[in-house]
Amino acid sequence: MAAHLLMAHVKDAHLTELMTKYVMPEGFSRSLFSRLCGAEILRRIIGLAQLPVDLSLSEKSDLLQRAEQMILQPEDQTII
Repeated sequence: MAAHLLMAHVKDAHLTELMTKYVMPEGFSRSLFSRLCGAEILRRIIGLAQLPVDLSLSEKSDLLQRAEQMILQPEDQTII
């Protein structure tokens, strides 16, 4: 859901609020969550499961760069 919200240009503040209100189960890894979100963005923009989104090439490029940062982030940091 978070990946789709990012692709829909929902403000980061709204995602942060969502994450603070979500009751995370024991063992929830925000780092893994962020990595999976990045992978979903890649999958939905350039993978086999592409969405028919109305984004410019610049917007897609920005999302792909953000997805890369999410996937390659250090273990102790999160993008979302």
